[in-house]
Amino acid sequence: MTVDTAPRLERLTRSLPSMLADLETLVRCESPTGDPSATSRCADAVAELGIRLLRSHPQRLEHGGAAQLRWRFGRGDRVLLLGHLDTVWPLGGSDALDGATVLITTDEEVGSSAARTLIQDEARRNQAVLVLEASADGGAHAEGEHVLASSMPERAALLAELVADLAGARP
Repeated sequence: MTVDTAPRLERLTRSLPSMLADLETLVRCESPTGDPSATSRCADAVAELGIRLLRSHPQRLEHGGAAQLRWRFGRGDRVLLLGHLDTVWPLGGSDALDGATVLITTDEEVGSSAARTLIQDEARRNQAVLVLEASADGGAHAEGEHVLASSMPERAALLAELVADLAGARP
């Protein structure tokens, strides 16, 4: 059976500007864990998006002095989708993305032969590189002075360090 994906792709393409606007809303809504007013503002933003996109109002719950949101759909309790709306950086920390480059390639699964020189050129331009998918061996890959962490714990630790450095949270 062949599935015609063209209509779905067309719908997603038409929706791209609004999806990017929604993403920008969420990215700009800083919500450090320890700042109840900031997390409350972020909960408001997430609730507004949820109401529009899911056509359902969330329950707003206060637990531990912080705003929580819960949507329930249908009958019964079959699946819990768990997410969070607090950020790892302090207020003003999203400004730390100034100077960041995001590179998305299309041939990583086959060794990045087409994008290799582009990746290497971009890596040389930047002070640090964070690769979001592990190498085939599961180990770190060194490229000049850049070490690319490839295991999930290595990536999480490196990302936390980079965010802290960029946000000025560490000396």
